Amino acid sequence: MLMASYPARGMSETVTHDALRDRYRPLVGGETVPGHGEPYTSRNPATEEPLVDVEMGDESDIDHAVADAVAASEDWWRQEPQNRGRVLTDLAGAVREHSDRLARLVTLENGKPLSQAESEVEGCARYFEYYAGLADKVQGESIPLGPDHVDFTVREPLGVTAHIVPWNYPLDLFARSVAPALATGNAAVVKPAEYTPATALEVGTLALEAGVPPGVLNVVPGYGSGAGAALAGHPDVDGVSFTGSVATGREVAKQAVDNINPVHLELGGKSPSASSRTRTSRTPSETPSPEFSSPRRDRSVSRRPGSCSTRTSTRRHSTTWSRRPRRCRSARGWRTRMSARWSRSPSSRR
Repeated sequence: MLMASYPARGMSETVTHDALRDRYRPLVGGETVPGHGEPYTSRNPATEEPLVDVEMGDESDIDHAVADAVAASEDWWRQEPQNRGRVLTDLAGAVREHSDRLARLVTLENGKPLSQAESEVEGCARYFEYYAGLADKVQGESIPLGPDHVDFTVREPLGVTAHIVPWNYPLDLFARSVAPALATGNAAVVKPAEYTPATALEVGTLALEAGVPPGVLNVVPGYGSGAGAALAGHPDVDGVSFTGSVATGREVAKQAVDNINPVHLELGGKSPSASSRTRTSRTPSETPSPEFSSPRRDRSVSRRPGSCSTRTSTRRHSTTWSRRPRRCRSARGWRTRMSARWSRSPSSRR
């Protein structure tokens, strides 16, 4: 039985988790499959003791996951929007049902206090719950152009979306990125941080039990230089979301732009802090420059690389995973279809 002590709820509490799997594998096409990357042993950050073995994915596993997502995306999009909403609502319920186990897993794997982990699990459930309500409210517009014309817009999903998630909020940022993508009819491939892969794999398993079709949500743990790079630059991926460091974000953007894919980047950190044993007064000349906390610079102070604590409003994410409205104009038997927002040049048909 794995044990660690963390301060939680104002007291020292022993966190145990004897329900951890002996080994974690990539979740692709609704099944756990062998990973072909270099194996990784997740460690308890409180004790540095081995926690669980993880079979990491490589480029071939990313290819497999993206292919399954492409195959599943059409049927998922064609489902009634309210059905997608019900599935995400059931997933939110499943997360709450297993909230105690998930919170303890976050604490063991990430190292944050149990009280914070419990709050994060609830936030994960709320994201799926919130975007479940969005599924049947992605609407176009009807635009009056005169008595002889009908002009309307239709929003469509991007297709397959890639999500590269950091370690500091493994469940919160997973759900915040994946939930709107699934709600709007996309299939998703997620690469969690190598430090915290188990939480994402557990939620992926709960998604299958809640009714998410196989292939719609795939989770491939792996290293950034292998699986992460392959996912960001994959030619069959239609949109990329990345949260992490500025340096890595630049590389993700470069790889995605070769495919002319939309990229959602949340980079750097906020609220850096430094501590010392003694408290000293500071003269005006010693006051830190505002440049230290500039959001344009990666100034985050963190125990592990690639962290990001910047929070983004949910409204911003609600429109990330759907195309710009396709405009259809019909009169006397002809119509013109405007292109997707991000990737293709305008085309017309009469």
